[in-house]
Amino acid sequence: MAKKNDDKMVIDVAGVLERNREALIRQVEKAAKAAFEEAVQEKGSEAIYKVVDRFIEKEVKPELRKKLTEMKAGILKAFLEEMEKVASLFASKMFENAKKNMASSYKFGEIMKGLFDFY
Repeated sequence: MAKKNDDKMVIDVAGVLERNREALIRQVEKAAKAAFEEAVQEKGSEAIYKVVDRFIEKEVKPELRKKLTEMKAGILKAFLEEMEKVASLFASKMFENAKKNMASSYKFGEIMKGLFDFY
């Protein structure tokens, strides 16, 4: 409680702490427990990550590299076939666009008329 002492208010810190002792203890316990759980979870996650990372580096990557090397010719062939399809489609679309642009062009129309309108 606050007490008046020579025109100053003095707070009875010890009294406030004593009256709220149980609540303060619960809050400190709760905060300590949360901090501990967070630290354990963080360290646990970090440890798991390290184990998995080491496993992938030592066990998975070499096997994957071997398998990909064995499949290299097939992978390359499939990749090149798909690239040819994409290139062909791209060229086809470019040609279609060029035809549309030329057909709608006034100059092209006049040239075609001059070339084929001779009867």
